[in-house]
Amino acid sequence: MEPTAFLDALSRTGVDVPDALARFMGNRDLYLSFLCRLPKALDLNAIRQALRSGQEEDFYARVHELKGMTGNLSVRTLFQPAQLLLEEYRAHGLSRPEHLEPLVEQLSAAAAPLIALIQDYQETSAKGGCS
Repeated sequence: MEPTAFLDALSRTGVDVPDALARFMGNRDLYLSFLCRLPKALDLNAIRQALRSGQEEDFYARVHELKGMTGNLSVRTLFQPAQLLLEEYRAHGLSRPEHLEPLVEQLSAAAAPLIALIQDYQETSAKGGCS
């Protein structure tokens, strides 16, 4: 998959590509190199584990990092649920897991098509995907 086709496909998965490229000063290759790090950084199992085991600092750090990364990459479909997750945590800590768990699952559902697209790009692009 060529970078232009990949960027078009990203737009269809909820990524604000024009905003993202503006954040990276128009440097498409730099943006794509950061975006390609997202699947490894998106460790929802670690977030779930921190939630279930009551590890507040770990939970907060992971969700905050995810929110920041998805915001910087303009991945709106992940940024919004990450923001809601962080707001719920800030208001109530881990005392209401029944409110936090659905938000983690919303993140997971939103992440699946994006991760599949990134992996497809990495496997099929002429340059090996990400530089």
